[in-house]
Amino acid sequence: MGAINNPHIYSTTSGTTPTTWITDDIDYPHSGLIKALSQGIRGNYAIKGSATDFDITLASSTYTTIAVTTGKAFRDGKLVTITALSATNLTGIHATEDVYQLLVAQANNTMTLRGSNSVTNRIPDLTDGDIPIAVIKLAAGSAQGSTGTSDRLIQFLTTSKVSNDLSIGYDNSGYTETANIVGASGVTTITAASSTDVKVKLAGTAAGDTFEVIDSAAEVQFKVQGDGEVSTQGNITVGGNIIKASDGGSAITLDTSDNVTIGNNLKVGGNIIQASDGGNTITLDTSDNVTIAGDLTVGGGDVSFPNGANATLSVATTGGGTDGRDLTISAGSAPTGSTDQNGGDLILNAGGGDGTGTSIITFNTKKGDADTVAERMRIHTDGKVGIGENAPSAPLHVKYTGTGSGIILESTDTGTSGAPDLVLLRNSASPLDDDVIGNIQFKGIDDGDDEETFVSIVGQIADVTDASIDGRLKIYIKEAGSSSNHVLEIAEGTLGLEERAAVGSLQSNGSYGRIWIKNDNPNNLYFTNGDDNNIQLTNGTTGPLLTGKHSIWIPAEAISPRSNAGCADLTTLAAATSGRPDIRHLAFDKDSDEHAQFTIAMPKMWDEGTITAQFYWTSTSSTTSHDVTWGIQGVSLSNDDVIDTAFGTAVTIHDTVIAAKDLHISSATGNITIGGSPAAGDLTCFQVYRDVDGAGTAANDDLNVDALLMGVKLFYTINAPNDE
Repeated sequence: MGAINNPHIYSTTSGTTPTTWITDDIDYPHSGLIKALSQGIRGNYAIKGSATDFDITLASSTYTTIAVTTGKAFRDGKLVTITALSATNLTGIHATEDVYQLLVAQANNTMTLRGSNSVTNRIPDLTDGDIPIAVIKLAAGSAQGSTGTSDRLIQFLTTSKVSNDLSIGYDNSGYTETANIVGASGVTTITAASSTDVKVKLAGTAAGDTFEVIDSAAEVQFKVQGDGEVSTQGNITVGGNIIKASDGGSAITLDTSDNVTIGNNLKVGGNIIQASDGGNTITLDTSDNVTIAGDLTVGGGDVSFPNGANATLSVATTGGGTDGRDLTISAGSAPTGSTDQNGGDLILNAGGGDGTGTSIITFNTKKGDADTVAERMRIHTDGKVGIGENAPSAPLHVKYTGTGSGIILESTDTGTSGAPDLVLLRNSASPLDDDVIGNIQFKGIDDGDDEETFVSIVGQIADVTDASIDGRLKIYIKEAGSSSNHVLEIAEGTLGLEERAAVGSLQSNGSYGRIWIKNDNPNNLYFTNGDDNNIQLTNGTTGPLLTGKHSIWIPAEAISPRSNAGCADLTTLAAATSGRPDIRHLAFDKDSDEHAQFTIAMPKMWDEGTITAQFYWTSTSSTTSHDVTWGIQGVSLSNDDVIDTAFGTAVTIHDTVIAAKDLHISSATGNITIGGSPAAGDLTCFQVYRDVDGAGTAANDDLNVDALLMGVKLFYTINAPNDE
């Protein structure tokens, strides 16, 4: 038999083509029609959603299997989609009576077959919620359900309805239409009759009495409440550019640049404009303040305040236990990636005008030791910036209290040349030699409450020529009320010092000494050490020297016993342990004075003044209470001088025994005046001896064994850098 096309009317089908409308016959079809009409009156009936809705396909051989395509129907007046019925067996053939099965859309919008062979010659009852689709006849005794073998009798209970307009009217001596609702592609139109208003009447005047427009997700997009409040989730679009007041005035005007002008006041019946969730989006108090609970987005780009009073943009104070909230002002950002787009600029403008007063920008922060805020930085009308100073007197004026750092330049560069740079640039259109290009001034307040420059560091152009440019650095120090003369100048690799009236013009004072220039002729450079000894470093004519004490070591090997009353010859005494230093010495007797001599051609640098000496000695005695007295004297011989010349005055020093075979180093002697007439290049002869009577004090030489002399160190002073 194949497919049976739905004619979308109440009809009888024999074969694949509908032949007639349903007729009253012995098959009692009228009962099915009546049941279908009963559901239709309730608003439950099949419509023509498409040409193939509810088409039936029977198995081509036995016609005992039925399949039905999907379709549309009204259920209680609302359009629903009925799910297709897959291949389903037609059962319940009666041997002697006709049986009818009813194809219905169930309450869950799926199709099923109603009926069984226990109920014959009548249409099966409907279950609550069923929408009749078709009646199918199963003839008595026939597997195919009919007297023939090639058809199946089917009555469709569907309609050809393809639209559903609605007329609304009232009885005015007959039906009078006041409005109609008509559907078309993409639009539903509500049309009122002439001289007729369309109104929505709410149940009451409470906020819960609402008229709502919802979207497909059942979210409210537009709502009118019984108390007059109106809310919308989206935009309100005005066809013209003016929203007028009731008197015809332009209450709200919108221009082509999306700017909005409110002609007078914006009024609401209450003091709250609420969001769709009931939150207080905008609140107006009795002092004319407006509070916006959420974010405020301005599409036009400008936020302006009237000029009736000063304006403030601030965040409200928080409650106890909550820190103050941040206020962030950000310019617009561009998309990231490879589009190479710049971000927006953040521009702060103070007000303009033609007056002579100030128009400033200030920056304030909370004071660390108080609950108030204080001004921290100001940009003045003249462009000067003050940090901690509200009347800056320079392009950047920093003022603060305390002793910490005023300005820190910190570089975190990890390279070998990365360092904070402080640049002073004079950009002159006509630079000249001796131009000042930078001036660092050290100022203070004197006891007369006057601001004074005590020290200044000045950079200058020494030579402005491009091929041979030179710079110059000067340091000025105020002295006796004047700072017109500089005390230090560095130029072309030379350090220049101004002559001062005191001991010198360059002094580097510290715990380890100072360097200074003596006001002399010539001006000599001196170093004063920690012991306050003045050591001359230069003498204006011969250049640098290392003045001060120098020393010469004379070992026992260079000293000979005197020809008479001499000490013992040079002897080696072994130390206590083999292989360790031997004691090379000259032995001096305990009972009588014994002598030894040595000669030195003194360096030409020697100033021919007095010298001092130290004695290096030991003994074999361990008596620590005994002493030895040593003496030394000298004479200087020039070319052609008689060698037989008396020594100068002897100087003695006594030293106490420490332990046997320990090294003993005496203190330095007093000044030794060299006999003769010392001159550069002389041969100086020295004589050392043991003074056994202790230079008149017996206790100063009471060592009862020989004193063993290991050497003598001489100390002399130079007055020249070398022996030239």
